[in-house]
Amino acid sequence: MRLLIILFPLLLIACAQIEPRTSQVTPSVPAQETPVQVNDCAVLGYYHGLPGLSADQQQQALTTLWQPIPNNDDPCRKLRLALLLSQGDSGIRDEAKAEELLKSILVNPADNRDQDLALATLLLEVIELRKQIKVDLIKMRGLRSRLKKTQQGSAGYQHQLIELKSQLQQLQSLEQVIDQQEQAINPPKTSNDSIR
Repeated sequence: MRLLIILFPLLLIACAQIEPRTSQVTPSVPAQETPVQVNDCAVLGYYHGLPGLSADQQQQALTTLWQPIPNNDDPCRKLRLALLLSQGDSGIRDEAKAEELLKSILVNPADNRDQDLALATLLLEVIELRKQIKVDLIKMRGLRSRLKKTQQGSAGYQHQLIELKSQLQQLQSLEQVIDQQEQAINPPKTSNDSIR
């Protein structure tokens, strides 16, 4: 037993000096290079910078983008031009031309990158939504105009109804007066008057 009392503290001291392993060593794997796709067009940057341009700067950008180039099928140029025409100030906005450019980008998907195709599709959807909103606004204005006319007609009918009610009350009061005068002229017959 004495031996156990002596060995127990030695065992504790020996265990305290052992450092626990918290992390295991893993063999290092050489990092593989993953291809990073660079956006050559920088269209998103162009999109975010567009609202900050003045009307003159937008007009200058439009002139620059419309310049004839040897390869007129440059998707970057088409996408930027479509962005400018669809999102620019009202002075240069031409959604029909923007829609035409975007559709030409989507015709040849192999010539364009996925993100450019996605942006072109999104811009087409925005243009379609704007068209639908314009149509809905025109319908709403027409309905509002019809409602005003109906309300005006209803107000006219209400006025006529009030006049007719007034005339009816006058006729009813006149009928009462006539009934009273008839009763005054012709007193009601009693049963004694009928025997005579």
